[in-house]
Amino acid sequence: ATVSDPERPLSTLEISLNVGGKEISHKSIRTKGKQVNLKDEAIAVPFVSDVNTGDDMTLNFTLINIDGNEVTETRT
Repeated sequence: ATVSDPERPLSTLEISLNVGGKEISHKSIRTKGKQVNLKDEAIAVPFVSDVNTGDDMTLNFTLINIDGNEVTETRT
């Protein structure tokens, strides 16, 4: 997947994995230019003892440009 900002160069992409409303993994990717390709990126999925079968899992992607403006998208 590729993410981009057509108007301003990007600074950072923050990715967080949440289970049952609790963040269990986080990754910060420094970016250059107006787009970043996520083809070779991975996020760790640790074993967490207090996660129950059927708990909702979400990935939050926060794209930050050089002006500090943020856009967040959540995937379940």
